[in-house]
Amino acid sequence: MIPFSNTLSHAIGFLFPAYASYKALKTEHKHDDKQWLTYWTIYAMLRIIELILYPQYWSAYYYDLRLLFVIWLQMRKFRGAEWLFDSTVRPFFDKYEDKIDENLDHIKANAVTVIREKASVVGSHAYKIWQREDVQRTVRNSLNQLMASRVTEVMKDNVVVEEETVSAIVEENSTHDESDVTIRRRVRQLRGAFEPEAQAAVKQDKKKVSTPQKEPKEVKKDK
Repeated sequence: MIPFSNTLSHAIGFLFPAYASYKALKTEHKHDDKQWLTYWTIYAMLRIIELILYPQYWSAYYYDLRLLFVIWLQMRKFRGAEWLFDSTVRPFFDKYEDKIDENLDHIKANAVTVIREKASVVGSHAYKIWQREDVQRTVRNSLNQLMASRVTEVMKDNVVVEEETVSAIVEENSTHDESDVTIRRRVRQLRGAFEPEAQAAVKQDKKKVSTPQKEPKEVKKDK
């Protein structure tokens, strides 16, 4: 038995013919194109036979014979693929070509009809599902959550810039009569609709401003 005949037969059967076919496509003459097109035809038929009849289970020497057969198909000295194609495959297809084409056209027409019918059924079913209120509600909630998370990320990225803006506004208006707390409250109100933490800060500042500060009581001195 040839060592690794299984792996070698598949590697030689695919790798070298694939590269040789690439080289053949780059040449101007068509002789090598015929060689490798006939090879792929014979190799495809070999794979179909293996999938249907499982000859690899018939004999322990199958992959040894397969390796030698693949090499024989490829070698220019023998041109086994061309000979086997011209002597066996081509006469068979010439005899039944019309019937094969007719059956293929029939299969294609039926396949198109079946696909259209199935697509219509699937589309109708999907539309009925979409019309359900719970499905629409779930989709809207998912979109809202996605948008809210995106807005939160943007606001987090802009926190530093916004804090610097607040400080600049406070410094600019520090000479006015308005207090520092009042100015910060106004700025936070502008961004409060987008930032929950800013809303909480605005409420806290309102409490500080609305609560009057108690003046210290004078202590009367005893005479």
